[in-house]
Amino acid sequence: MVAALALGGCGGSKAIVPSSGIGVSPTAPSTTSVTSREQSPEQTQRGYLSGASNGVLFIQWTRTGGTVTGTFSEAYIDPSSPTQVQTESDSFTGIISGSSVTLNLGDVHWTGTLNGSTLILNHSASDGSIMTSTFQPATVAEYDANVLATHRHANQNAANQKQQQQANNVQILDNEASGVTSAISNLSGAVSSLSSDVPAGASTLTGERSDVATAYHDLQVTRSASTDEVCGDADTTQGDADTVQGDVDTEQGDDDTFNGDLQSVMSDVSQLRSDNAQFRHNLAVVGNYTPAGTPDAQAVSRAILSAQAAEAQGERTLASDMQTAKQLLQQANSYSTQSSGCLHPARGVIEMS
Repeated sequence: MVAALALGGCGGSKAIVPSSGIGVSPTAPSTTSVTSREQSPEQTQRGYLSGASNGVLFIQWTRTGGTVTGTFSEAYIDPSSPTQVQTESDSFTGIISGSSVTLNLGDVHWTGTLNGSTLILNHSASDGSIMTSTFQPATVAEYDANVLATHRHANQNAANQKQQQQANNVQILDNEASGVTSAISNLSGAVSSLSSDVPAGASTLTGERSDVATAYHDLQVTRSASTDEVCGDADTTQGDADTVQGDVDTEQGDDDTFNGDLQSVMSDVSQLRSDNAQFRHNLAVVGNYTPAGTPDAQAVSRAILSAQAAEAQGERTLASDMQTAKQLLQQANSYSTQSSGCLHPARGVIEMS
């Protein structure tokens, strides 16, 4: 409020600093008399009214000579709780000497002047600054009208808050729907990379078969070679076996690449599930808004099932390819061993390390 107007019970004081963001427009005190036909005797009781941006304060007192006793009544909106109206009433004692006024609420003192019908009071705020309130004559009915205006403003604050929350909810859902769409796209890309690893393994296996066939051919050459050519031909066959070993190593590398891409797919599946669960939860909470183009539950399920199928198929294929590669390596090593035996027929087959 323009001055710190909220007063605590038991003679205490709790200053309410005005908030320009609230903006209550108190009803001005009427300058015309209020007849008993319009208001009850209680409502026509007079006092002093001060309005501010966040509420209204009403002072009523009884004066006996230079002393007064009375009541501070107030209704205000605390900036920390803009949708609620706080109301309080506290008694006070005071002294009026000429135009000077001092009002005491426990250990809190309000001082000021009473000039004609205008009451001006000063009060120390919690930060040490001096707050000033100007009061004009008013009735209880006029104070009640201002209290009602304060309630209306609190209700408007609540409506504005709800509208802002709805706007925030819309933004959150839009972002989360976009996140689910991105997660599906990321998963699709990871599945494509994973699927491309499988043909690479098949291509390596094709080359290995060719190298094994070469090793077998060179073994036959070694068997039919002349004495001075046997060693060279045997070395060629052994080199063929080494090439096949390289093919197996390549196949293992293909398998490692697949496993790396498989981890990416699994991570993307987990991310999609998490993003979708959060989005569906908030969608149910809001209840009255669905972003345009939102992937439905079936689209999410299809993306995950497609990824799982690619995982299973790739694992089966590469496992089979690796098993075949090892079998082909055994054949190539066998051909190498047989070619070594051609060097020492009397000693039989010599296994090469």
